[in-house]
Amino acid sequence: VDNVKIMKHYFATKRMEGLSDKTLRTYKYHIKAFLDQMNVDIRNTDTNMVRFYLADLGTHAGNSFVDDARRIINTFFTFCEDEEYIKKNPVKRINRVKINKTMETPYSDIEVEKLRDSCTTKRETALIDFLFATGCRREEITKVKLSDIDFIERSVLIHGKGGKDRVVYMSARCIKH
Repeated sequence: VDNVKIMKHYFATKRMEGLSDKTLRTYKYHIKAFLDQMNVDIRNTDTNMVRFYLADLGTHAGNSFVDDARRIINTFFTFCEDEEYIKKNPVKRINRVKINKTMETPYSDIEVEKLRDSCTTKRETALIDFLFATGCRREEITKVKLSDIDFIERSVLIHGKGGKDRVVYMSARCIKH
């Protein structure tokens, strides 16, 4: 069994588990990048190879990106261990990469008004008001359909990450625009 067959088995399994195409692309990117750079057979991978790869990755990527790579590579090798392609997961002993979390500061009232004033179309104004009223992610807003909006209840059905739906509410100003 070679790397390609193991990866096909892994991705078929992840697809069956319901991972989105976007998530699968991210997983494929990280696993393929690791295997290509290290030029190694999955069955001969050891912990030091993974450490070297992550350390090298850290020279030109942030800690969050490096930890994502570590986590994804770990899930891949956990799968390989569970399916008995390898005896033990080489990533198991590698600790999470510390990520400095910074507190996002909210926009001041003046900054919000400046954003609103910079809008040149009614659509831009409506979008800015919608963002501030609901706190939705950019990606979520692109998926909103007119049928998801209840103008009477001032609510919107949002189709979020991981296929999770939720209801958010709009302000009167948002409804107006």
